[in-house]
Amino acid sequence: MRWPAALFVLSTVACNAIVNFGELQRVPATLDEPPAEEEEPIVEGGAPKPPKEGGGAKPPGCDPTKPFGTPVLLPGPINAVSALESSPTLTDDELVIVFGRIVGSADTSLVMATRSSFDVEFGEPRAVPGLAATRTSHAPTMTGDGLVLFWSEQVIDTGGREPAILSAKILSARRSTRSADFGAPAPYRQNEDNGLKTSPFVTRDGSELYFSQFESPEVIHVYRSVRGEFNVYQPPERVNELASDDGSEGGIAMTDDGLRIYFASSRAGAEGANDVYTATRKDRASPWTNIERVPELSSPSSDRPGWLSPDGCRLYMGSERESGGGLFVATKPPK
Repeated sequence: MRWPAALFVLSTVACNAIVNFGELQRVPATLDEPPAEEEEPIVEGGAPKPPKEGGGAKPPGCDPTKPFGTPVLLPGPINAVSALESSPTLTDDELVIVFGRIVGSADTSLVMATRSSFDVEFGEPRAVPGLAATRTSHAPTMTGDGLVLFWSEQVIDTGGREPAILSAKILSARRSTRSADFGAPAPYRQNEDNGLKTSPFVTRDGSELYFSQFESPEVIHVYRSVRGEFNVYQPPERVNELASDDGSEGGIAMTDDGLRIYFASSRAGAEGANDVYTATRKDRASPWTNIERVPELSSPSSDRPGWLSPDGCRLYMGSERESGGGLFVATKPPK
């Protein structure tokens, strides 16, 4: 089956087929622009020098029982005027961030930025070290140590009257340390089926991998693959309790214990194209329950969770509010 490429671009970059990040017609940017004078140190190969793990100021604590504050746009060059950013994923110390950057209508790459301390801005984003710039990579997610990266890779047929999606699969790449390049990409599991998969999310310890899969050109629901024996991911299963009858789901963030999930959905009751919802479970083997809309994280535009800090105090997300598509962070108040 041929799947509309325009629909897929919105799904992989923003959240799912219903996100509608506008027409994505911003002035094209490139990753080859000269760096700013105050950019972080560069190592051989042009990649940002990774900061020391746990360096600099420590993130402040919060009252986990309180709601998040209003999401604010991340400052600095991480949000470019000439590009659209989405799908942030960070290391546990919040010093390394990887995200998707789209220019034009469908030219998407994975980029990385670093900072030396929690209390300073991220530096100029650059290509993820070791990964070829395919311009067809979407929605990154990585383990908390920053050593394993997953993303959605697509193949588009441009020979017809309109571009069409031929495939969309979840790839992964690994590295031995945060200062090393990532190795060659490979499918997240062997004998993967041909379904169109997008918006992956891996838990901090890598034990669970979630992603969204097209069930029809208009419907996307969440699936889950558990890492089993020999570190092999098992065949994915649909997360039925999160699936709505009148919308789509995707764009996931999760607490460190894996017992609370945040996700985006276009289901009935959403005020924007996608709103943020939350659900809980008793343990990792139990189904999700108590699905609720999170009003403080939702807007009349499109909002998509990306990554939650280990202490649960900061939620990084992609949102169309204010900027037409950028990276935001919502913070819970201090104790």
